[in-house]
Amino acid sequence: MKYIRGFVMTVGVIGIFAIAALFLGYFLYSLTPPIQEKMTPVAISADAAKSFDKKVDTLQKEIKEASDSRQEKEVAITITESEVNSKLTELLAEAALPMGITKISINFRENQFLLFAVADVPGIAAKIGVAGNIKVANSNPQATIQELNIGKLPLSQSTYRRAEGLLDLALRVYLTDLPIKISRIDFGKREIVVSAITVPAK
Repeated sequence: MKYIRGFVMTVGVIGIFAIAALFLGYFLYSLTPPIQEKMTPVAISADAAKSFDKKVDTLQKEIKEASDSRQEKEVAITITESEVNSKLTELLAEAALPMGITKISINFRENQFLLFAVADVPGIAAKIGVAGNIKVANSNPQATIQELNIGKLPLSQSTYRRAEGLLDLALRVYLTDLPIKISRIDFGKREIVVSAITVPAK
């Protein structure tokens, strides 16, 4: 009988620790990621969103004209923090962002981007923070995530790698429609510069 009682007590203690861990995880999940504290506010405006659209349209036109003329031409686009965040705010208002994102902001630093987002998930909203960089290898963008937070939950390096793979895939899917080879992606103070070479049409 005492062995059964000891077994039951052991299971009970394990259960208590499991429940405590679950509540701790839920509590950490609900907190604000440390990355948000490192970010600076960005001015948002309708003019900045329009500037973003104009720059993208101009670049796409330049790429198409060069490709149609069978030219290998160097092209580049510089986008500011204000333009990116203003465009994201516009897309949020149109409910055009994926994964139930209800809030998002981005900072550009020297050789680094910082991102904070809130995603609407069942139970409690997920607060996500990301710090990283994007380089180019063989004309393909490759992300490196230096820090990844969901609330204040500790995450494994394998989670970092999976996140990098998803970001690489998203970038490649977006860029496949453009006849270009990406040559550089540079993060500077409050701006990002993407450089590429056009691919002649066949």
